[in-house]
Amino acid sequence: GVEYKIGKKIGEGSFGIVYEGRMLSEGNWVPVAFKFEKRNPSCPQLRDDFRKYTILKGCPGIPSAYYFGEYHLHNILIMDLLGPSLEVLFTKGGRKFSLKTVVSLARQMLCIVKNVHEKALIYCDIKPDNFLIGRQSSECA
Repeated sequence: GVEYKIGKKIGEGSFGIVYEGRMLSEGNWVPVAFKFEKRNPSCPQLRDDFRKYTILKGCPGIPSAYYFGEYHLHNILIMDLLGPSLEVLFTKGGRKFSLKTVVSLARQMLCIVKNVHEKALIYCDIKPDNFLIGRQSSECA
């Protein structure tokens, strides 16, 4: 079976709590995020997210989701651990990006949105907080 190790809490909000951790895959420990939400049958956000990540599997710029299930009174989603959001990077950089950075980011973001739309999904919450920097290069770069 697959082995997981949960680490420290890295985020929290109305959606739930996110922990960093590791997953043993093919002999290597891979960084992953553990997302927990209280079970709510009328609005299972993480189940819906897992379904969408499954549809988008292999698309450049989209993280992989490895597991969805129930743990005690929570739903849990295990997926790739990503870096900071564009909003965090923008703020850390004095709220300025160079023109070269803006053009590069725009190309990558448009490529990702195009790939999502080609899978017949519509993403309605496009904002800097929702674009996270990956830990590896993508074909949309």
